[in-house]
Amino acid sequence: MGLRAWDKPLYRVQGSVPHSGSLGTEAYPTPLHRFDAPAGRYPITYANDSRVGVFAEVYVDRGRRLGMEDADRRLVRIEPDAPLPVLDLLSDDTLGLLDLDERISTGDDYERCQQWALKAYESFEELCGIRYGARCAGRRTANYALFADRCASRVEARDLGRLADLADVVLAAADVYKLRVRFLA
Repeated sequence: MGLRAWDKPLYRVQGSVPHSGSLGTEAYPTPLHRFDAPAGRYPITYANDSRVGVFAEVYVDRGRRLGMEDADRRLVRIEPDAPLPVLDLLSDDTLGLLDLDERISTGDDYERCQQWALKAYESFEELCGIRYGARCAGRRTANYALFADRCASRVEARDLGRLADLADVVLAAADVYKLRVRFLA
C-alpha cells in the first residue's frame, strides 16, 4: 500500500486553542467533510502542509472572505513526535493500486470519499491519516486528514496565535489567494 512517513509540520485554522497541546478526539456524529467517518466512527483533523496554503483551503469556498468573526480564530501548527504513516493519495502508484483517481481528493462525491476512508481506517490499524491533493491552495501544497484517535498522543498541536495578531501570514495568504481580510483593514 502507498504509505508515506508524515514528519513535517502541518497547519490548520480553528476556533480555539488546542486542548493540552494535542488534537481533539471528538468525531462528528454526522459526516460533514471529505474523509469524515460515517456515524462518527473515528475523529478526523484536517490540515495543510503550508501555513499560507491552509487559508485557501479554509476560505476560498467561503467567498474568499475573512470577516470580523474570524479575527479570534487560531492558526495551529501540528507536528508529530516521530514519523507517522499516512496513505499518500498524491502518488500515482497509490491511486493505481487502489483503483482511484484524483476525484478522491478534489471531487464532490463526499459520501464515496467517506466510505472509502472508513474502509482504509478499518483495514490498516497503523494508518494515522491520509495525504491528499489540495483543492484550493494549488499543487505545491498537500492536505492531510489525520485520524485523531490514532495520532493525538503522538503529535504536538501548538497555537501560533489569533489570526488578528498574525498579519504577516494572513496578508501573505490574502495576496497569494486573493482573499479579503476585514479585520486587518
